[in-house]
Amino acid sequence: MKTATLLVGLALVSCGSDGDSSNTTPLPPSPIELTKSGACGDAFFWAESESGEIAVTVYVEAHTRAADAPTTISLALPDPAIDVEILTGHNLSRNFCTDLPDSGSNPVTRVTPVAGTGEIMLDALLPLTEACGSTTGTLRLEGLTTGNGTTFAPIEITSKVIGCYSG
Repeated sequence: MKTATLLVGLALVSCGSDGDSSNTTPLPPSPIELTKSGACGDAFFWAESESGEIAVTVYVEAHTRAADAPTTISLALPDPAIDVEILTGHNLSRNFCTDLPDSGSNPVTRVTPVAGTGEIMLDALLPLTEACGSTTGTLRLEGLTTGNGTTFAPIEITSKVIGCYSG
């Protein structure tokens, strides 16, 4: 069983089927900038373009991490322990960290990136009785590249709401 599972979803203005990294639709000029971001859960990070059509989501199953020290998870894509998706759509962040999904914000396409490195740093696991908003997490991701050569500007997200859940 994996101790940390990572799901990185990225939304691109592109075309392709699930898992298809050989995209032929023209994309915005590289590197793509993602200007909005947030996080929740243990640990789900997201970053989105200004238009809402391109987003990156990173999910790490880390609710069993150490309670006495911070946890750092290194990222090196591709990696069989890390699931990465590149998604396109409209207002994608509308469905991040919510228990009221909007079907109009579901991804239209999914593509897998072929490269990227970084790390996720999470504060020590707090007892379930601790208040939401007490745990900091940071995602750093650079060199993110798709099969057709599209690149992303470095992504850095820091949030104090790791451990907060919808619903």
